[in-house]
Amino acid sequence: MPDAIQPIDTLATFDDILDELERLSREHLLYFRIEVGRVLLNRLFAGSAAAYLDRDPTKEARFAEFVRKCDEDLARFGLGENVARTCIQCCIVFDSLPAAVRNTLFLSQILELTRVTDPTARARLAVAAVEGDWTVRQLRDAVGALKAGLPYDADPDAPGVQPPTDGMPAPKAQPGRLVTQAEKWTQAVDEWTAQWAQVDKAKLRGVQRERVKAAVAGMRARLEKLAKELEV
Repeated sequence: MPDAIQPIDTLATFDDILDELERLSREHLLYFRIEVGRVLLNRLFAGSAAAYLDRDPTKEARFAEFVRKCDEDLARFGLGENVARTCIQCCIVFDSLPAAVRNTLFLSQILELTRVTDPTARARLAVAAVEGDWTVRQLRDAVGALKAGLPYDADPDAPGVQPPTDGMPAPKAQPGRLVTQAEKWTQAVDEWTAQWAQVDKAKLRGVQRERVKAAVAGMRARLEKLAKELEV
C-alpha cells in the first residue's frame, strides 16, 4: 500500500468514487465494507494508511467534503461518515493480517480486530481465532482482555493464544461508552434498514426470510427488556 501523498487535484472526482461504490454494492457481498474502505482509502487518502491514521488535515478536509456533499448518494449504499471510517479501518486491518488467515475470518471478526492498535498482537489474535475456531464472542473477549491489560492465555503452556476463561474478571463497564455505543447501534439499524429497503423481497429464499424474521424478533425482545429496565 503506497505511503506517498498525492496532490489533491490528482485524485478522483466525487462522481467517480460514487460510481465505484455503486459497482461494489452490486458485486461484493461478504467483503463489501473492506472493498468500500479500499476505494475510500485509495481515492481520498492516496492509498496511504499512515495519512488516514495520522488524520492528515489536507486529506481529512477532502474526506469531510466528500461525506457532506454526497450524503444522500452514500445513504443509498447504507454509508454514513462513521460507517465509512469503519470501512477504511477494516481495510487497513485486513491488509495487515497474515495472508493465510485473511479470507478465513468473518467480517465481524475483522471488526473486532480493528480495536487492536498493535499489529503484532492483532496478527497473533487473528491466527489464534482461525486455528482455535473461535466465535466472534471469544475473539471479542480476548480483545477486551488485551485492551484491559488482562492475561488472555487460558493455559500459559499451551501453544498460541487461548480465549479468556469464564473465570476471568471482565473489564468494568463504562456508562459513557455504553451510551455512545447505543447511539451507534441506532445509526447502524438505520443504515441496515436503508439497505434492506433496496432488497427485492420476492427473491428471498424461504430460509433467508425466516432468518431475518428470527433476527428481528430477537432484537425486539431484547429492546423491550431494555426499555423496561430503563423505566426503573
